[in-house]
Amino acid sequence: MKRIIDVALVAMLCVLFIGCAKVQHSVVQSQSNYETIWKACIHSLSDVQFSASSTDMASGLIIADQAVYGGPGTVSRLNIMLTKLAGGVSVSVKFVPPPGTMGGGDIVDNYINALKKRIPDISVLQTK
Repeated sequence: MKRIIDVALVAMLCVLFIGCAKVQHSVVQSQSNYETIWKACIHSLSDVQFSASSTDMASGLIIADQAVYGGPGTVSRLNIMLTKLAGGVSVSVKFVPPPGTMGGGDIVDNYINALKKRIPDISVLQTK
């Protein structure tokens, strides 16, 4: 019986460590103007079930949250940073899950796809 409990405990720990959500990060770029991209970034949040909790258009910062089920007061976070470039704008998108949560696999990819629907010339520069 003790052996079964030990095996179950090890299996549960493996699921927690292997299946845990991890930080995701991508950087994209567009030749569209800053205000157009800013608006697209804000509107794309709803496509991935996030809500803007803090925004500052002048600095390019958007912080968005999504409630995590089973974790009262716990949120997943998208940090989005727009940077003006000589030929357009870059957008850095970082997904930060709460510790110990599972899932969140394609949040950044889904958000980038939502942006592409609104800004067709978006190109991915970096994905981690």
